[in-house]
Order: sequence, then C-alpha cells, then structure tokens
Amino acid sequence: MFCEDLRYEIEISVKDGKYKFDVVSLEVAETSKYGNIIGWNTAEIKKGWMHFKSNGEVRDQYKDTMPKIARYINALNKSLNDYIYNQNETAKSNNW
Repeated sequence: MFCEDLRYEIEISVKDGKYKFDVVSLEVAETSKYGNIIGWNTAEIKKGWMHFKSNGEVRDQYKDTMPKIARYINALNKSLNDYIYNQNETAKSNNW
C-alpha cells in the first residue's frame, strides 16, 4: 500500500431539475525527501505520469490507485445525490 495527497476540483452544473457532477482537475502532491508538500502536479492518466510505464501500462505498485480514486469520487457524488434528494438524516433535518 502507499499513500499520496490528492487535491481535486469538481464542478456541479444544474439544468432541468438534474445535476451534472464533473471532476475538473486532479492533482498529486509533490513532496520533499522529508515528506513535506512542496507543490502540486496535474494528475493526467497518460504515458509519462509516474504511475505508468513508458508503454502506457500501470506500474504494479499503483494498480489499486486508479480504482480507489474512482471509488472516492463516486462516493462523493453519491453523498451529494443523497443529500439533494433527502436520502439521509442531515438533508431531512435541514428541511431541504
């Protein structure tokens, strides 16, 4: 297992009683040898990104990373959906 700091930006658009949830950007922390964050790099799923070999295959140590990021973003979207449509106690108590 490994751990990285990620930073993301989402955009929520509303139209005709529906919403659209888009990930606008995803960044990976660049750390010093002491573990301090010294900057942020755009996370692009392409050749050359540190998680990928030069042939485009995901490096073995990162094979679980992409699905975990997708599950996290999907859970965030589900939480928003549940809140909007009063499917949880917080939404119900706020009378939305």
